[in-house]
Amino acid sequence: MDKINIAICDDDKVFRDTLTCEISSYANVNDLDFNILSFSNGLELMISEVHYNLIFLDYRMGIMNGLETAKKLRAKGVKCPIIFVTSFNEIVYDVFEVNAFRFITKPVENEVLTNALNDFMEQHRNMRTVSFNSNGNTVSLDSDDIVYVEGKGRGCVVHTDGESYPVLQKIELFTEVLPETDFFRSHRLFTVNMKYVRACDKGEITFHNAETAKLSLSKRDEFKKALADFRERKL
Repeated sequence: MDKINIAICDDDKVFRDTLTCEISSYANVNDLDFNILSFSNGLELMISEVHYNLIFLDYRMGIMNGLETAKKLRAKGVKCPIIFVTSFNEIVYDVFEVNAFRFITKPVENEVLTNALNDFMEQHRNMRTVSFNSNGNTVSLDSDDIVYVEGKGRGCVVHTDGESYPVLQKIELFTEVLPETDFFRSHRLFTVNMKYVRACDKGEITFHNAETAKLSLSKRDEFKKALADFRERKL
């Protein structure tokens, strides 16, 4: 399974560290690849360029409370599940307006956290939608429809059949949200969907629509093996 990015936003460092350890333990037990980043306030989280698959958000924080942070994230087009964590039961109804995934209270019981992560993982396994901002509009695509991603300047371009979407996000960050089993970083400027590869010759990959992407010579053998494994899984 591809890497799962998780954010923990809470102004209590002890709680952040404890929750990070508990989530890491869950990942180890279930053989999952979790990338966990922590933030002490909503502003820090807002400026992060990482695409998160799950966010743990404290409701009461000094600089920007959790509900306000969630509203701003949703306004930016962030659609990932948000789990509110707080000591205050009375806010349970407030979080519904930002489509909260779950509401859990401190101190977080291990069984409650495990159930929340189990439910999230079940949902995550069934989701292949990639959402991003292009020219001021939020675009949602099935990752299966992306032919390749091309690095351009400080951003990248997402190519599908007949459409290209410029994105103000580095190709390294955009590639993180794509399924590792289907996509391959063939060159520093290209990430390709192996489903659409029709030929590979020296330093070039040709897709079904005759468009091409670069292939680094240093990655040629690795790519050929990944492509063979991909095609074998699809048989």
